Amino acid sequence: MKKQPTMRLMGVYRNSLLIIILVASIVAVSTNPLMAAPVQPQLMHLATQNPQALFTIIVQTTAGSAVEQHIQALRGRVLKHMPIINAFTAQLPGQSINRLAQVPGIRYISSDGVMNSASSTLSPADVNPVFTTWANSLGTVATTDLVDAAYLVDESGLGPDGYYAHHWNDGNAALAGFDVQVTSGYVIDKVEVVFAAFANKNFTKDLKFKTYIDGIKTGEVKVKTDILHRAIGPANAQFVYVDITSTNQWRWADFNHDLQIKLEARGMDKTMAIFYDAVGLRISSVPGIDISTNAPAVVTSQPKAAITLFLYK
Repeated sequence: MKKQPTMRLMGVYRNSLLIIILVASIVAVSTNPLMAAPVQPQLMHLATQNPQALFTIIVQTTAGSAVEQHIQALRGRVLKHMPIINAFTAQLPGQSINRLAQVPGIRYISSDGVMNSASSTLSPADVNPVFTTWANSLGTVATTDLVDAAYLVDESGLGPDGYYAHHWNDGNAALAGFDVQVTSGYVIDKVEVVFAAFANKNFTKDLKFKTYIDGIKTGEVKVKTDILHRAIGPANAQFVYVDITSTNQWRWADFNHDLQIKLEARGMDKTMAIFYDAVGLRISSVPGIDISTNAPAVVTSQPKAAITLFLYK
């Protein structure tokens, strides 16, 4: 269904915001060409120590550049386009990352996932898989009462697109249709709700995220709406990550059993509003055996609860 917006917020992402994990990484000025490259320092260190390992990276480019044309020549492949923010994800050998950084049009290169210590040589399998899956339908465990609720779901697979659902006063939303990317020999280690959002002003009320499997609630995490204190107004919209690992004993099979996430905002009044773009789940995995894939044993994830706030990059 093509979106017909009642409100279109143009240009929110392109100049003022960036995508996940780059905010804390600033490349130090150095006479060493590796350090001077526009590459996340930890990624560069791992890539240098493990030249044959495959790394999944986020490549930010300048508008109109032709960086993607160089990926194949560097023994890599493009995985996903993010045209709204002039970026793409790719898989590339460690030895090619510094060469890619020298290509005209590169703004910044970072890891698209959690990186391990480089104290020992890594194989490609040691770079633990991390992926984000975006809700592609509204759920049924609750009535979604947000204005323009269809903008909560992602029809393209690319995530946020500048269209917002919103609510004044309290609000409920149920999200479903999360596609899974099962990696053989790995178990789910961490699950985070990720959403692009901003508030009309700073306020402190309750925001709950509840996990449902086959219509049964397995747990919930409660945070405060002031996690958006840096995201006031559309020009300051940000990605927010809320760790919901503790809400479920996560298995790959959960994604085939009507996995839904319910969002609840409580205690708000008619002067308070939150605007949400696409809502997704970021899944981190580690080596292990998941019994739900018919393996002989199981490794469970550990309960965790945390909030991380990042600027769009």
